[in-house]
Amino acid sequence: MRVLLPIAEEPYTEAQVDFVGSYRWPKDTEIKVLHVMHSVMIERTMVSSQIYIDQIMKDARKLADKAAEETMANIKKVCPDLKVSKELKEGDAIHEIIAVAEEWKANMIVMGSHGREGIGRVVLGSVAYSVLAKAPCKTIILGLPHVEKEYDDSWKKAPIAIKIN
Repeated sequence: MRVLLPIAEEPYTEAQVDFVGSYRWPKDTEIKVLHVMHSVMIERTMVSSQIYIDQIMKDARKLADKAAEETMANIKKVCPDLKVSKELKEGDAIHEIIAVAEEWKANMIVMGSHGREGIGRVVLGSVAYSVLAKAPCKTIILGLPHVEKEYDDSWKKAPIAIKIN
């Protein structure tokens, strides 16, 4: 079984790792941690030198790689027998998640949702629910409430959305 784990930020990544740790996976399961960095369009007038733009992108890639490595390590702690890998992409999160799922032939996608409602969801959109609608495989969305404070275990009581093809 191939499980794609697109990560964003805490507490959503922690909830994904908790979910992976609580599931009984088949013996040959592979987990791929995917971090998609948004491509940043920076106006020439905003930054006086290409050097600064290059440094911003280098720092962003370094942070994305660190987040993916930490997630991989946390998965290995809770499921030491699983094969875990990572992939870093730049671009539109929805497009990249779907593309990796198709190319890698994922059997399942497990991702968190910010839990935005109303105008926040309309204005900001929802990567999780767009992926749910377009995914080529089973998709589990951990429906986390919108969190402004510290992480807690409220995600365990929140609903999940599941798509089964």
